[in-house]
Amino acid sequence: MIEFQREDVYIVEGTCPFCGEESVALCEEFDSEFCVECDRWLETACTDPFCRFCAKRPARPTDIEYIRTYKR
Repeated sequence: MIEFQREDVYIVEGTCPFCGEESVALCEEFDSEFCVECDRWLETACTDPFCRFCAKRPARPTDIEYIRTYKR
């Protein structure tokens, strides 16, 4: 079971369309789902440079310290 240290990052139901694993999580800070296993955002960032979610979203989920250090 994957356990994140923050309440705003959590596992959701779903299968990753890239690797097929049931390791989809939601990061509320960037309002986007990602795959823990393949370290990919599952939603494309919008192109609005002022979007409070997408404008500062890093390239990979593990570029975020609190995601990189999750406990399994």
